Amino acid sequence: MDQCALSYNPPKKLAIDERRTLETLRRMRQDDDAVYRSINNICRGC
Repeated sequence: MDQCALSYNPPKKLAIDERRTLETLRRMRQDDDAVYRSINNICRGC
């Protein structure tokens, strides 16, 4: 084998899980922001 083949380290499963978790948290934050905006708009109309 050549040196490049020996030095290649595929991404770890943990890194994939971390990216998925961060993406999920980002989506949750966006959803929360939308809910807060809706609540604020309703309360302003009272």
